[in-house]
Amino acid sequence: MKNTSDCLSGKGQAINCNTEIHMSAIYSRDKPVKRKFNFVIHGLLISSFLLSSIISYEGNTASAATSHPTIEPTIQPVTASQGVYMNSQDEEALISNLSFANKVIRESGFSANALLSLMNRLKEIDARASTSQGFISVRTLQSVLSETEQLIITYDSDVPLNRGNVQTVKDKLASIKQKIRTENSSNYALQSSVSKKNELKSLSVANLTPSIVIDGVKQSYSQSPISKSGSILVPLRGVFESLGVNVLWSRETETITANKGSTKVTLKMGSNIAYVNGSEVKLSASLAKINGCSMVPLRFVSEAFGGTVKWDNDTQTANIITGSSHNVVIDSTKTQKVNGITVKYGKHTYGVRDQSEYDESMKIVLEALKGVDNVIFGGDLYSPYYYQFIDGARWSEDTRDRSDQNRGLKSAENSIGDFVKAGVSSDEIIKAYKIMIVAGELIKGKKDPMDGSPSSIFDTLIRGISDCDSDAETYSATFDLMGYNTMIIGGSGHAEVLIQINGFWYETAAGSFKLVDVAKALENSSVIVSEPTFGKL
Repeated sequence: MKNTSDCLSGKGQAINCNTEIHMSAIYSRDKPVKRKFNFVIHGLLISSFLLSSIISYEGNTASAATSHPTIEPTIQPVTASQGVYMNSQDEEALISNLSFANKVIRESGFSANALLSLMNRLKEIDARASTSQGFISVRTLQSVLSETEQLIITYDSDVPLNRGNVQTVKDKLASIKQKIRTENSSNYALQSSVSKKNELKSLSVANLTPSIVIDGVKQSYSQSPISKSGSILVPLRGVFESLGVNVLWSRETETITANKGSTKVTLKMGSNIAYVNGSEVKLSASLAKINGCSMVPLRFVSEAFGGTVKWDNDTQTANIITGSSHNVVIDSTKTQKVNGITVKYGKHTYGVRDQSEYDESMKIVLEALKGVDNVIFGGDLYSPYYYQFIDGARWSEDTRDRSDQNRGLKSAENSIGDFVKAGVSSDEIIKAYKIMIVAGELIKGKKDPMDGSPSSIFDTLIRGISDCDSDAETYSATFDLMGYNTMIIGGSGHAEVLIQINGFWYETAAGSFKLVDVAKALENSSVIVSEPTFGKL
């Protein structure tokens, strides 16, 4: 039974309740009928047990006094068995809401509102899975999550201006699956390890996250490596662009063309044949589309342009060595002495006075960078709009529009606008942004003594004092450790770090990247305080 028609108010006027009442009944021989009521309000399911428990708890005194005026009102504690049942009913509501969001998308397509509803339903489930109780109905949830994943794959391309919400949905799906997988291993029998021949499966082992390292630098891509038919597949565009390869996609022919120097590679979606400078090369697995990313065998994607690759199964790491001077990144195993200090990145000492200060400071930066993948691109509030900005959305230029979207797009323009104008890849933008946030957190809360004394990374990280000099050294070290070319310029009582991306130099401050004309800056009385990590200016 359900009521979706207009309701009558006390004055006989129709008002839209937008409320449904669902009833189910279970009949069995020699047993009483079991009935269950649920309420759907604005498309969200609320179990009757949960609703009644809220009412009985908050309104117990009033109801008891009215029904039994001679009885002293009391609040009865929820028993353990009732608690489990209440949790189960609550979970049923969350799962039903997610299933309802899936249904809307299946029937009406991937609209912005449908996507937003789906994202919110997943956030609710993720929050519940994060509690100490976890999820009881794991198997039921897994089934609905699989349906959600399939919808994302099917309709992903239909929402070009909502990439942030799509990414949030993917992130929440991964987060929930990780949490319920942990519960499943302790509370339920594990599934058989036998799988179908062409089954796709995650490569994660225990708590390790699959990763790709190029020339000693860990990369960050939206899609992790996967295994298919015994081959390791990696995101083609992300890896190719990290290797300095130009990638073009033809929607009409579903063909990818990649160029670097004199080498041209052509691949077609669904095919296990690639062409390198016209010569046919058979791939160990066909080019596949996973979560909106084109995936290609790891060995081919690196060796096509003269690199070598090694998969470390113990650490779940794909190590790619390019062997190309264009992609040379500082090898941290090669050191040199500068002013008696053994340094790892160019000649950068980051202003420290001795080896102990250097080692202690670098240890702190390295530890902080372990959390770089957890940084939310654009922050909690504006993340969806940063992805939208990369995909072409812009703020209205109407300062009276105070919506989150308009402000988010304006924030993105201020923060990464110069990157987008210069054609920097989305993966590179996201990576640089996250590193910037890590560096910003390292200097956050440090006091400026206003006497010009702070001059080193040690001053900021250990002594807790900072100014532009020590801050620049901290940013330089943070980006150096992630394989970037950095330098510091100064003048007129100010110093700032510059990071080189795609051949151009950018300054970073106050959460933004700005393109810098170094030659012009040096002409205007700026000087080089710290030489580039590698290469000549």
